[in-house]
Formats: sequence, structure tokens, C-alpha cells
Amino acid sequence: MSLPKLMGTETEYNIYIDGINPSASDAINLMINVLRGEPLGLDKRAATPTRCFLSNGGLLYKDVGAPEYCTPECPNPRDLVVFDKAGEQIVQDLAKKVSVLSNCKISIYKKCSDGFGNTSGCHENYSVDPTLFSTLTSGRPDSPAVALWTTFLAIRQVLVGGGKVGSEFNDMPCPFQMSQRADFIVAFRNNKTLEDRPIIQTRDEALANGNLVKRLHIICGDANLCEPAILMKSGLTSLMLMAMEDDYFRERSLPVFARKVPQMLRVISRDVNLEGAYDMTAVDHNGRSIFQLTALEILGQYLSALNEYLNEVRDQFETVENRGAYDQTMEISFFSLNNLVNRQRSSLFGICDWVTKLILAERFLKRGARSDEDLRSYVDMGYANTDQNSSIYAELVRRGLVKRVVSDEDIARATNIPPSRGRAPQRVKIMHKFPDNIKYVNWDKITLVQSDQEFSIEFDTPFGYNEQRLDEALGSARTPEEFSRAWKSLAE
Repeated sequence: MSLPKLMGTETEYNIYIDGINPSASDAINLMINVLRGEPLGLDKRAATPTRCFLSNGGLLYKDVGAPEYCTPECPNPRDLVVFDKAGEQIVQDLAKKVSVLSNCKISIYKKCSDGFGNTSGCHENYSVDPTLFSTLTSGRPDSPAVALWTTFLAIRQVLVGGGKVGSEFNDMPCPFQMSQRADFIVAFRNNKTLEDRPIIQTRDEALANGNLVKRLHIICGDANLCEPAILMKSGLTSLMLMAMEDDYFRERSLPVFARKVPQMLRVISRDVNLEGAYDMTAVDHNGRSIFQLTALEILGQYLSALNEYLNEVRDQFETVENRGAYDQTMEISFFSLNNLVNRQRSSLFGICDWVTKLILAERFLKRGARSDEDLRSYVDMGYANTDQNSSIYAELVRRGLVKRVVSDEDIARATNIPPSRGRAPQRVKIMHKFPDNIKYVNWDKITLVQSDQEFSIEFDTPFGYNEQRLDEALGSARTPEEFSRAWKSLAE
């Protein structure tokens, strides 16, 4: 039986200042300083000028000159949509406040490419079984599990690519492509994130007891604005990992790419008409037979297999909400696939980011001859702007032209309140109980101080502990020392 899936995203937002002062680096420090003075910034005593945990269980920090927002660990893909979208609002609101304080204009963009050879990441994290983690991060590149996983990561961009004008890979020019990130994924497997970026990231930082669960870090995906795209990205990826943990594909022949997958990531990204045919082999053929399939044929086989798997294991989901989130994932995924197959691309406006941006680009070009720079500014920058007053995407939302998965009320609530399940809400409860005793906070540990003594509260599991017993321990504990004693018995 597969492990329950917790998931989260880490989004590096692009920041631009309309003057010399403050610098982008200083502006991020100011954003975090403002955060520490508000209820949203939870660990006021332990926060540093470059990081602060949030009252929604997430984290905002400064990473290589960018404000990076990490969602809390979410128990299902719908919750991830809510908390990912909450991050847009949190970062934008902080930028507005610093703009007023510093008498400047700070612009925030949610995208993975600037069009000039620089990329920012939208990384994903999933809880996985240690055995599967080991197979993916150190197994043979041609092993069935690795081949299935990398093929899936390359083909999912047909549904969840962020869309980009132009190319930043000199040997493969193109006017438009599905993915913002594909040009920058050039390696098969390593632990790098700033250069030689891989399709399989080998970072082994479980942030929990690594003998029980591992954190699989994925860096090849795009930042999405369309809510259905975020749902499909996290929902399909979680299902794929669950099916692999259950060895579901052992008796099912799924196609895998016969060529190097990082290259295929870029090739498929440019196949916006979805007409290309690619050399494939089946996982049970041991590479002996080669046949050709289109991207939609490959995607169709993977979606069908995941849907069959979901139907077999639906009774294993812990809650109705979790099961419903995966049902919705498959419903939107098949709707999107069928419309792509039937050449009804306009039906996916506001569902798939890359389709939405491509249609916007086509409409923009019909207005008259424009430069590539104008097109990039309108489509890539205008669409990704998080300012509700000037964002093209925000205007589409106001006009009811995008499909919603969650409500504005859900998102507003998620800026301050953590998910209902897992260790994120438990961390928040402890920090609310002892706000003046916090010395250090991380995803898997809180250090409380009392006089000259320190007490470590360690979260060995990302799935959380007995909620009732935690509430009883917090309610009865008057000091960090008393809570530490109660916590040890709770965590045993």
C-alpha cells in the first residue's frame, strides 16, 4: 500500500524595482521585516532578515535575490491549489507595503523565465516511500521505474506547461512553447538547482525520519496561474508516485521515451500543434522494440492507467476531501486531453496556462505587427503579473474567463490559516502557544527556550500526530518544559 501523499510547492517570484533604491535584495529584506510585524509572520522571535514562517504553516524567505514562498505541506491537490494561490496574494501584498514605505514601485511576477536566459524555479515536493526514492534517485537510468517516471515528467507539460514566447535554448529556436522551464533542464539526474538542472533531482533532505518517508524534490515543472493546471500538476504527479509505490505498472505496458528525456522535454515543449511522433519503447520490452506515438497518445495512455489505479484504490484515501480532489484531477485532465485531441484548443482557455497564453499571443498579433519584445512583454510579463490591477490573468478572472477550482474566500483564508491536517497546523498551534519562547523553527523541528534551557520539539513524521492528544498537551502545558515532557509521550 502506498504512502499517503503530502505535497507542496516552492515558488521563486520575480521582483522588479522601478528605481535604484531599494535594491531588489534590500526590498526582499524589507518585505520580510514587514512580515515580522504582522500577525501573518508567526515566528517573530526566531525569524531572521531573510526568512519567516507564516501563520498559514508556510514559509517566506530570500533565495538568490528572489522572494520565495513555500506552501505548507498539503494533504491533497486541491489544498495545494489554495495555498499556492495564497502565496501570490501574500507576496504581492508585502511588495505593495514596501513600495509605500520606500516610495518606489515593486512589481512581482510568477513565472520561470525572463526571456533572456535566466530562470527561476517552481519546485515541487512529495512524500514518498524510501524504497521508491532510492530507485528514482540512484537506480539505473533504463530501469522500468526510472523510465516511466521521467517519461511522465516530460509528457505532463502538455497539460500543465506554463507557456513561453520564444526560446532560450540557442540550438532550438521557436516562436512559442509549452514550458517555461524546459530550456533549462539539461541533465538527467543530479542534486543541482542553479546549473546543469536535472529532470530527476537527487536531493536527500527528508525533513522527517528518512527511514519512514522521503521528500522527493522536483525542479522541472513550471509556475502556474491557472488553478486547474496546479491541480493537475500536483494531482497527477501524486497519483503517479502512489501507483509506482504499489508497483501498479508491473503488469501494464506503458510507453517510455527511447531517447534522452531532457532532450525530449525541450522537443515536446515546442510541439504546440501536437503533431510530432516520437520513438518509444514499452517498459516490458526491455528496449527491444521501437514504435512511434504522438504526445497526446502517450498522455492518453498514462491518464488511462492512472484513472484505473485511482478507481482501484479510492477506498484507501483517508478523507472524502482527498478522494474528491483526485476525482476532480482526473475529470479536468480527461476534459483537457479530449479537447486537445479534437482540436478544440479554445475550450482550454483559462484551464491550461500554455494554451491560454498562446491564444492571447495570437490575438495580440492580429492587432498588427509587433516586435518580439512587445509580444513577450504582453504575454509573458503581463500574464504573470501578480498585481490585481494590471495583471492580464487577474482581468481574465474578473471577466469569468478562467475555470476556478477554489474560491476567493478559500484563498483569503489560506493566507492566515494552515491546512486542516498534517503537521503544519500542529506546528502553528505550538508557535501560537509559545510565541515568546521560540528560538528556532524548521519544517521538522521547533526549539523552545525557557530561562537558560532549550527544549526541542521534533516532528519525525510529516503526517502529524494525534490531534486530540496534542490539543490536550498544549492546553495543560504552562511552560515549554511541561509541553516538552508531554510531547515526548505524544510522539512515541
